[in-house]
Amino acid sequence: MRSVPTGRTGSWKSVAEMKPYVCFLRGINVGGNNKIRMADWKSLLEELGYSNPRTHLNSGNAVFESKGKPAEIEAAIAAAIKKQLGISPDVTVRSKAQLEASLDGNPFTAEAKKDPSHLLIMFLADKPSSTAQKALAELDIAPEAARLGPHEAYLWYPGGIGTSKKLARVPLEKLLGTRGTARNWKTVSTLLEMMG
Repeated sequence: MRSVPTGRTGSWKSVAEMKPYVCFLRGINVGGNNKIRMADWKSLLEELGYSNPRTHLNSGNAVFESKGKPAEIEAAIAAAIKKQLGISPDVTVRSKAQLEASLDGNPFTAEAKKDPSHLLIMFLADKPSSTAQKALAELDIAPEAARLGPHEAYLWYPGGIGTSKKLARVPLEKLLGTRGTARNWKTVSTLLEMMG
């Protein structure tokens, strides 16, 4: 927040400043379902009043600036997509600080450097259940691995998610008690760079 003078009296009022955000849409443009053109996605963000929207890849990643808060932005985007496009993908919004915290909290630092496309961050809609950490630790999924952060799960697929015979078969959302959407380390790092 910053203060600016208003009117003849020179009184001051607080004005919210624009801050960078990233938005992830879950399950769009997969197998011909829930199609959203990136040009339409960008236009929708502009119509909602978000500044400087930019998309990355074809899976619904976007960065922009807003004065709002993450939960408010999520609700506005979800409503606009349903109204204008007739679909209801999960919408996840993170501030730049939140995205940085997710990257900083990565327990798989060597893997991120060695093979960033096989390390995924699953951004969770709610805080995971109290028993989730124990449940993850008890999974027999080696050489794959999963660890939990405050608002995300870190998923390591050394052979790739497409060939996973263990972790990919775990009902993670049921185990964690919340929904989530995942992006690989390289994509998340690129989005943070795009936020400036």
